[in-house]
Amino acid sequence: MLSFFLIAVVFALSLCGCGKKADLNSLKTYRLPESVSNVKSGVITENDRLELSWDPDRLCVLLKNKQSGDIWSTIPYDFYASGETADGYRADGICSALRVTYLDAKNKTENEVNTNSNLSYVNVQKSDTGLRITCYFDKVNISVPITFILEEDCLSVSVENALMTEGENKILRVSLLPFFVSAANDDSSYLFAPSGSGALLYTDDAQRQARKYSEPVYGRDASAQTIYQDTETESIRMPVFGAKTSDKGIFAIITAGAETADISAVAGDAQYGFSGIYPTFCMRGSASSLVKGSANTNNDITKYSEDVVRLSKCTVKYYLLDKAHNDYNGMAECYRNYLEKTDGFRQRETSADAIITLLGGLEERKLFLGLPYHTLSPVTDFAQAQSILSDILGHTDAKLAVNLKGFGSSGLDYGKAGGGFAPDKAFGGKKGLKALSSWAQSNQTDLFFNLDTVFLTESAGKFKVREAAVSANDVRARYCDYNIVTREQSDSVFAYLTNRLTLAKSASAVAQSIQKIGMTGAGLSTLTSVAYSDYASPDYYCKAHMSDDVTSILHSLAQQGISALGEKANSYAVRLLDYVSHAPTCSSKYYALDEDIPFYQMAFRGYATLSGEPINLSSEPRIAFLETAATGSALSFSLCDHYNDTVFKSPHSAIAMSVYADIDDTVNGYISELKPLLAALSNAQLLSYTREGELSVSRFGNGVTVIVNYGETEKETELGTVKAQRFLFGRGA
Repeated sequence: MLSFFLIAVVFALSLCGCGKKADLNSLKTYRLPESVSNVKSGVITENDRLELSWDPDRLCVLLKNKQSGDIWSTIPYDFYASGETADGYRADGICSALRVTYLDAKNKTENEVNTNSNLSYVNVQKSDTGLRITCYFDKVNISVPITFILEEDCLSVSVENALMTEGENKILRVSLLPFFVSAANDDSSYLFAPSGSGALLYTDDAQRQARKYSEPVYGRDASAQTIYQDTETESIRMPVFGAKTSDKGIFAIITAGAETADISAVAGDAQYGFSGIYPTFCMRGSASSLVKGSANTNNDITKYSEDVVRLSKCTVKYYLLDKAHNDYNGMAECYRNYLEKTDGFRQRETSADAIITLLGGLEERKLFLGLPYHTLSPVTDFAQAQSILSDILGHTDAKLAVNLKGFGSSGLDYGKAGGGFAPDKAFGGKKGLKALSSWAQSNQTDLFFNLDTVFLTESAGKFKVREAAVSANDVRARYCDYNIVTREQSDSVFAYLTNRLTLAKSASAVAQSIQKIGMTGAGLSTLTSVAYSDYASPDYYCKAHMSDDVTSILHSLAQQGISALGEKANSYAVRLLDYVSHAPTCSSKYYALDEDIPFYQMAFRGYATLSGEPINLSSEPRIAFLETAATGSALSFSLCDHYNDTVFKSPHSAIAMSVYADIDDTVNGYISELKPLLAALSNAQLLSYTREGELSVSRFGNGVTVIVNYGETEKETELGTVKAQRFLFGRGA
């Protein structure tokens, strides 16, 4: 009897424990407060730089730069100050401080409410540093609190996730301050979006229709079964956005919950009269599937996670830019200052004239007595790698960083996590790698052995396929490649994703493998560029905490003396990387984007050595070279020793364009041409970049100016005559 009693007590306590844990991931039930309060119109708080005000009649928060007198507000200030009123579509757009997308419990459809048309009550509480405004949408039983905190140099605005409430209708997404970062619709204003290297959206509305833009921060969720890949090339790598209008500018940084956010914008909408850019935070994950209907039609079925992501808040900090720094160059300066102040960014001494990606091999399908099997087909072994690098050094005497990619058990194809965390004997094994590593050390070449810890198709050690990350459909998450022409998902080439808990603890596996093979450098191409969800835990819904996991891994490696090279690295990884290969040099080419800018290079040059896309894989190699020169980046090449017909039946057809013997003169010529410029620039930051027609002008922190002529005829410049498709550098005006 006593035993049964104790068992019952333990069981009851375990149920209570589970209930408490679930409460952390479930929103509180919606209920109206016993009373609602408001705050009188006027100044709420201020400091030496900024002043925060509140207008309860128009539900508008205003932020004033006390030095310049510029004012920004949750309703575009020019419209607010004019005293104009609006209704309908225009008012819902520019006068709403908050938009909430929810799942209708009855119809199972996504609907939206906003603070202009649908707000039932507002509860405003004042503090010494700002306001908390709780918005109640009584008809749909949803409430969302947002806080405005005035800091020394910015306004910090947060969606308080943990304090949101809901009834039967479930909160899916929250769009924060859609027109706080805004610009008038004219020919001189623009919005800044961080797509790829960075891009501008012009705000004109007279010659063309309105443009809408939206992309996920840190790229699409790799765990989501996306049927088609919409964007062409690059993803968002930085959680920032901004606007310039007239002689003032504003810049925003998402400092909490960035992984869960999309950055959205509307530009040139004539009915609004203003263009705005803003974040939309995902609160619940979802997965879509195509299901065949009774008439053989494809029905798109979407499943949503029951709980919300485990994040206490999502925060954006807004910085007002003065007249001298109100453009995208000033935004880049603001971002650098923020990174140095809060994230420990420091200028590095590492440098290279070129970052070389050496390709190892791929799996080849063969038959034995009619039975299929796979074997490795090397395109470069370690001895051949040394021969290629020796030839480059003999012609250029350049400083190189080298990423050995595809030298593990499955080559460039998906297989065991980390490629088995060891060099395969097909390439020369540990002995061959040791000889190459010894040669690299004596020739001042930084060598990195690339490990893919994100994707796997086979189990090994703690990385198990049966324990892979879970999608929102409650099945093992699969990442698929896409057809380069149709952009349709390819079911024949896929991999599972390492569960996030194992990934977070993978630093020891990486460190041990690098130390075991006698190296000091790890190439982490996927870890630094891929963000994904794992619906095994609310901690990892909507890609949440990816930045925490990656920075923890990189920090652990650095403490053990292991340097790291990333590829297309997201901003949170750059701080702890020595090299970033394949840094974005253009935007996603989304139709709404008007002009690409090298914001990524302006933000991160000097903190890590950057290279752009591989010159030999570019459709316009000379233009790619000139873009590299304009940003003071290292050159990038993808190289191998040889290839066979296997590559044309694989996803790695670019190997055929990477054979060193076919392009050795090009490689060595470009390195020799750029080397004097990189020596002059050293680790100087890229302070400003402008492009006028066929000329670009880049000014660096050590006083060097680089002028690039992309045109077909020579141009006269402040540095002298620049020949067609050439560059000059020197001390500019």
